[in-house]
Amino acid sequence: MNKDSVKKLVDEWLSLDKDPETRAEIENLWKEEKFEELGKILGKRMTFGTAGLRGPMRAGYACMNNLTIQQASQGLCMFVEKSFANAKEKGVVIGHDARHHSRTFAKIASAVFIKRGIPVYLFPSICATPHVPFTITQTGAVAGIMVTASHNPKADNGYKVYWANSAQIVSPTDKHIQDSILENLQPWEVSEKDVDGSPLIRDAGAVCWEAYNKKVAATLSKKVRFGREIPQQKILYTAMHGVGYGFVKDIFKAFGLLEPVPCDEQVQPDPNFPTAPFPNPEEKGTLNLAQAKAESLGIPIVLATDPDADRCTFAEYQKDEKKWRRFTGDEIGAIFAYRQLTDWKEGHPNADMSKVAMVNSAVSSRFIDVMGKKEGFVTAQTLTGFKWIGNKMLDLEKEGIEPLLGYEEAIGYCLGPHIIVDKDGISACGVAGELIALVYAEGKTMAQYLDEIYQKYGYTVSNNSYLYCYEPTTITKIFNRIRSMGTGTEDKYLRVVEHGGKKWEVKDLRDLHTGYDSSTTDKKATLPIQPDAEMLTYTFANGANVTLRTSGTEPKIKWYSELSGANRAEIQAELDALIAALVEVCLQPKENNLAAALG
Repeated sequence: MNKDSVKKLVDEWLSLDKDPETRAEIENLWKEEKFEELGKILGKRMTFGTAGLRGPMRAGYACMNNLTIQQASQGLCMFVEKSFANAKEKGVVIGHDARHHSRTFAKIASAVFIKRGIPVYLFPSICATPHVPFTITQTGAVAGIMVTASHNPKADNGYKVYWANSAQIVSPTDKHIQDSILENLQPWEVSEKDVDGSPLIRDAGAVCWEAYNKKVAATLSKKVRFGREIPQQKILYTAMHGVGYGFVKDIFKAFGLLEPVPCDEQVQPDPNFPTAPFPNPEEKGTLNLAQAKAESLGIPIVLATDPDADRCTFAEYQKDEKKWRRFTGDEIGAIFAYRQLTDWKEGHPNADMSKVAMVNSAVSSRFIDVMGKKEGFVTAQTLTGFKWIGNKMLDLEKEGIEPLLGYEEAIGYCLGPHIIVDKDGISACGVAGELIALVYAEGKTMAQYLDEIYQKYGYTVSNNSYLYCYEPTTITKIFNRIRSMGTGTEDKYLRVVEHGGKKWEVKDLRDLHTGYDSSTTDKKATLPIQPDAEMLTYTFANGANVTLRTSGTEPKIKWYSELSGANRAEIQAELDALIAALVEVCLQPKENNLAAALG
């Protein structure tokens, strides 16, 4: 981008932006003649990705700042008005996490809606992401906004949008909102100060928090539902410097559980994330501090939520091995699936199991399929992202089928649709805490409990990780090469992976970037095509399933894989060897300068 083009963008920005901080940032970059950097942040605009916007907090159309938040809110507001004739009666819900600027962004968004006479259920302080969709269901609001960047580093923030069905938005709604944003870029005369004292601002916390705890406990707690005494078990909890601690304490109380022991260094909200620069509890090493604290206190279990508390995971100290085991998202998915199944059967003896279902994403384990075939319940897979899982759960309900569980391997869980149809780390913590207490009271560990599940249905192992790739052109080059590595006449995809003297044959493959699927009669994928993303799935002759895909929110090439069999050690070794070969042959980390996963 040449200097004149950059100057035009700079002038345009300065004519729109009223924030002294971001104005000064653009002016200084211009004075320092950093034209390339200006081109990057002003030359393109954030677009709706995983149900909303996400990016670094700084000046520019490609970033999260007061102007882009206002523009996004104006576009969303106008589309809400167009979509719902009763928007001025029903209102919208707006919440925020504890990141820098989150409160300001939430108030700017609120000011936009009340400018148009639309009431706003605004949380008076930080909330967890699942509280926003819950409040939509409580109030009948037509939409919701959660200001959060979830587990991203501290420099980022985000803007997640929910629709009237309380699920995250999906296509074509996201595209309609994006179009509406572009049609409403001129800033309205609003200020976050407009929110203070406005009769159109309603207290979302008063509507949500107490009702949420009661409904979660009534729906999911065995103590509340069946009058069963729950043993007391100490569990150490970390909020990863996010919003979760107070809310997890409340849900433990509602479930009748012993108050969680805090990892003091990480339970209070801190937007600087001093002990967790990558505050994602599924990343290697992020639970080390909490595990050390638990070990010093003689507590065998660590429970964690991510910073906006919509995801949940746990780790357990293995006495025999003298080390901690962090359960994978799919392992926790199997545990929750079995817990939901047994809970349902206990509450509905002799019920028709074909009237219940479990849902997960296409990159999550097929273990629930194995369970479903044996137990008789329905299973369904969706594209990655809880927006697809949540909407699928709603579709099943319309068909008279009750979803017991929706989950994705990235530690996101929805335990039944009666609370919300989105991932919810708070309710998951309650269920996990209760289950852990019951299992330990039987003299078992969670590892033993999981092993019993696998013994009943068969072992399924996984190998999931990623490599960092910061250049979009490199990602395109990698996947285009993968599509041309074979010698077939029908397609040119790789059909045999050879490495280190071993060979693995590909049985079928599905490419959702192009819509090709070798396993179908017409060679067309049954899942929706994703032309703006990469997602390639291999089914190998040995039964292994491997998906290579790009992340929608991070600069990563990810892989997800699993293999089933009778001997856990053998199938894990087989899968690990296959993944090592596939990564080397297809992704070529050294040649493409791909950085390894953390830890």
